Order: sequence, then C-alpha cells, then structure tokens
Amino acid sequence: MIEGLHGCALSVVLKAHHAVVDGIGGANLLAQLCSTAPDAPPPEPAARVGAAHPLQIAAAGLIGAGLRPWRLAKVVPATVLTLAQTILRARGGGPTMAAPFAAPSTAFNGPFTRRRNVAFTSLDLEDVKQVKSRFGVTINDVVTALCAGALRQFFLDRNELSDSPMVASVPVSVRGKSDRPGRNQTTWMLCRLETHIDDPAERLSSIAHGNAAAKDHAAAMGSSLLQDWTQVAGQTMFGAAMKLLPRIPLPEKPPHNLVLSNVPGPQEQLYFMGCRVDAMYPLGPIIAGAGLNITVMSLNGRLGVGLISCPDLVADLWDLADACPAALKELLNCSEPGHDQA
Repeated sequence: MIEGLHGCALSVVLKAHHAVVDGIGGANLLAQLCSTAPDAPPPEPAARVGAAHPLQIAAAGLIGAGLRPWRLAKVVPATVLTLAQTILRARGGGPTMAAPFAAPSTAFNGPFTRRRNVAFTSLDLEDVKQVKSRFGVTINDVVTALCAGALRQFFLDRNELSDSPMVASVPVSVRGKSDRPGRNQTTWMLCRLETHIDDPAERLSSIAHGNAAAKDHAAAMGSSLLQDWTQVAGQTMFGAAMKLLPRIPLPEKPPHNLVLSNVPGPQEQLYFMGCRVDAMYPLGPIIAGAGLNITVMSLNGRLGVGLISCPDLVADLWDLADACPAALKELLNCSEPGHDQA
C-alpha cells in the first residue's frame, strides 16, 4: 500500500528479481512500458515464447551440472591470477579499489530481518551537472559525493560518525563487454566514500580519484569473472550460502557499509497509460553485511533517489533522504580545493 500521496497522484510499483534484470535492463524495461506521448497507441502484443518440454529442462540441467567441473577448472586459475595481480598492483602503488573488511561498523551493518522501510527524494540533474563541470569530474562522482555528504550528516547528527571512510559496493554494468549469457550483466567494485573528510570539495576530489582507481582495478579484473562464478556455484550453493550467512557472526569490520548504484534513465518526459510520469524512485536489494541500499535513477532532468533498509537496524530513513538535497546544495556552494569561497 502506498500512502500519503498528494492530490490525485497515482503510484505504480514494479517488482522484479535482480536475477532477471539489472539496473540498465530495468531502465530499458521502464522505457518500453512507457511512451513519450500521452495519447500514444498501445504497443503490439509480444509473441509468446513456447513452453519448454520437461525433458528439455531436465537435459539442460544435466548438461549444466556435467559442465560444472570444466567451468570450475577455468574460473579458479582466473581467480588466482586476478588476486595475484591485485596484490602486485597494491604493492607497486598502482590504483586499487577499497579493500574489503576495512569499512567502519555502522547502524546499517547488522543482522536484518525480512521487514523493509524506504524513503526517497528528488534532485535537479542540472545542479549535478553544474558541480560536475565546475570540478571536472563525472556525474557518478557527484552522485557518490552527495550521498557521502548525506551519510556524513546523518551520522554526525547521531554522534556516530567514524574516523574511517565508509565503503560502498557499487554495481558496474558490463553490457557490451561480456559475452556471457544472462540478463544481469554486472560486476562489482568497492568505493571509499571519504565520509571522514569535512570539506565537501576535498571530499568530492578524493572520491573522484578513488572512483577512477576502482574502475581501473575492476576493468583489470575482467568483466566476466563474477558471472563465471555464478555459473559454477549454481542455485543450490547460493541458496545454501544465503541461508548460512545470516547465522554467521558479523566481523568487527564489515566487508562494506552499503550498496550504492547510479543508473542512467530516460531523459525525456514519459507517460504510463496516458498518465504523466513525474518521478521514478528505484529501490535495490540489501545484502548480507550491508543493510542499506541507495539507488539513483535519472528521468527527464531529475534524479530520483530511493533508499531501502530494515527498520530493525534503523527505524526511519527520512532524515537520510532529506540530507541528500542539502548535500547537493553544499557542493553547489563550496569552492574548489585551494580557492577561497566567494
């Protein structure tokens, strides 16, 4: 149930398993479900896909199980090589992403239940682009920095801000870079949010530098390693892991603090069944060790920011959502590092 809508506003909730669609795929799906004109004719029905015969399903499963040792023989050496290259890169002073299990423990890093709470807000994309141009960074750097600023203020208000920077797991699209099958075409990287830095301009500069290093490191690791492991592990192993993880005591330092995703969405006005779409607020999954997900999606000059967590960890997310516009305003008003503010 969606409550608290103003006037005659309507809401539509679309829910899909992340195995079926990733962020880019979800944005494309929304664009297909909508139109750019309020009186557009309905699309032609899609051709039905014939149901698979039970014997075909069984044969495919047997073939997949039979190929698993061969896939394991390929993915293990690739993983060992990747780990060795990462160690050499770090020792040689090369650019690396944030290390796992180095994040500070926060209120969001605890065991959570099936209950969820959400909050959302909207930002002006032109303001984000203005910060991007002035500091010579990317839109994703600005989005990361404003989320970091909001998190910093959220924990400052609760006297819970750590001296160590928070770490976000960031999904990265590998569409067009991976030849593996599947609809979830993503890999992951770990990014430092620099929440320990007080100056917003310095924080943005450090985040941009760290994001560039993380992207370079993720590219060196290859675009298909994560997908290869999912093929090897299979549903049974992942299902057992998901049941086991909540029962394992969390380490003193979690692997990461949150999942942070920025998805480019449609840049024109959309209509759904003749109704104007005023905003889209994406909500991503929360995973073990990180009971907070912040997902950002653009639509027609606005950024919709969706936050989801568990009320057993943090009872109310609206203070964090409200801190996002303030963090963007802070970036708009600050001067570049090394310059006095006018």
